[in-house]
Amino acid sequence: MRGNSTLLYLVPSRIFGLILILLLQVRCAHSKCPKKCYEACPPCVERCTWQCEHQGQCDLPFAAPCNRLPCSKRCTKPLRCGHQCPGLCGERCPEGYCQICSDKGDARVDMLEFKSYSEIDLNESPIVVLGCGHFFTAETLDGHISMHDAYRTGQTGEYIALSRSSSLSQSIPRCPDCQSPIQQYVTQRYNRVINQAVLDETSKRFIVSGNQRLAQFDTDIHNIAAEWRRIKESTRQPTTQDKNEIKKAKEMVGNLAKKISRFNAEVSHKEQPVRKLHDATVKAMRAAGIDSQSFPGPAYRYWW
Repeated sequence: MRGNSTLLYLVPSRIFGLILILLLQVRCAHSKCPKKCYEACPPCVERCTWQCEHQGQCDLPFAAPCNRLPCSKRCTKPLRCGHQCPGLCGERCPEGYCQICSDKGDARVDMLEFKSYSEIDLNESPIVVLGCGHFFTAETLDGHISMHDAYRTGQTGEYIALSRSSSLSQSIPRCPDCQSPIQQYVTQRYNRVINQAVLDETSKRFIVSGNQRLAQFDTDIHNIAAEWRRIKESTRQPTTQDKNEIKKAKEMVGNLAKKISRFNAEVSHKEQPVRKLHDATVKAMRAAGIDSQSFPGPAYRYWW
């Protein structure tokens, strides 16, 4: 316990905060990943909850890159204070961010024209509140996250179609102010970009975790081989202790064989997290009447 406390003391508070965020970022509207940060999280295969009256509902699993267009209209629902929601249609209403009632009027929310919250017209530029608490106009975040790579736009800037680009975000997009990862369960507008990045990160963790276990197997095999050589090179008449050591070595071999067998089952093709999502995505596409044969290989590499 003392050692852990010392380690925490040595970690700068800002870095430690980012570590905590990274540990919690793989989450959805249905559950939160219970695994450790280096382990691959199973992608959520429940239906995506992103929907609105103008653009309908996403047909795919929550962890897949969304196949519906973002809605840029202002939400018409009232906040608890009674004033109209300042956010976007289809997103959760940001209580405490009322332009009239809150004390956030001086916050810089437009990074294009450097306007404060009190200076913007919400009917023209609704806001998006991130999980870290910082908020910006939709136009600001759309540009920051490079939404033009995920969607095709019309002459007036509205989103008109999905882009099939396969080279979107190489890492999880972050808040322009504090650099916290943008969490897909807080605002779903950017899930087409974020989910791709999360899937890539999940695959990396899957590989890292597998390599760590393979390295441990290599160490175990080396130790067992060294023990068998020692026993074999002994020229004396076997004693009771020697027989016990031979029995123990055989048990080590048996236990290692079981561990390797379990590992093979866990990393089999069907158990890979991205493969699970691919299968669920293909099933959802077929149910929605979308051609799932228009792409080869894992679905998450192709932008529907």
